[in-house]
Amino acid sequence: MEPADAVLHGLGYDSSSNYVPIEALLSDPDHGFLYRKAQHECHVKGGLSFARRKQPLGQADVPVVYVCSADSEQSARRAHRLVWNQDLVPFLIVSSPKTIYLYPGFRYEYGPDLQPGQGALRILTDFNRVSSDLSAFRADAIDSGATWHEWASEVRAEGRVDWHLLGNLRDLRRNWFRVVSLIGA
Repeated sequence: MEPADAVLHGLGYDSSSNYVPIEALLSDPDHGFLYRKAQHECHVKGGLSFARRKQPLGQADVPVVYVCSADSEQSARRAHRLVWNQDLVPFLIVSSPKTIYLYPGFRYEYGPDLQPGQGALRILTDFNRVSSDLSAFRADAIDSGATWHEWASEVRAEGRVDWHLLGNLRDLRRNWFRVVSLIGA
């Protein structure tokens, strides 16, 4: 069994009616292009959506969590960056051959010397403990809302990619006016 499939099974996603495999997400008219990119670049297997909301046929709910497969630790970190860039899914579970990472989907730490686990909320090396160590991300915990009791603080606007872009634009504007005032002085 592939590590990502073991995660899907360990968290009860594969038997949940709220699990949406990537193939079903691809036809979503609102976000299908993002799901196609996630499938291609991040190897997303699927995601788990809320139990209480059901969309019309052909339109999926936005998942609470993506489950991705990575062939290396570096690929896991790359998947985290790409999902953060999408600004769509609040949580991401990436399984590599040796490690399972729980990442925040709306926050990413960047820099030249960062390690694969940098910014991860949890790092697991024992695949047999997925259900217990990620219990807040089991299908029944997401369905009941228990996930938000433990992890809501990790879903904040200031970490989202658009907030970073707006901050960069604000800094650019501020620096531009400094340069113009120095030149004009």
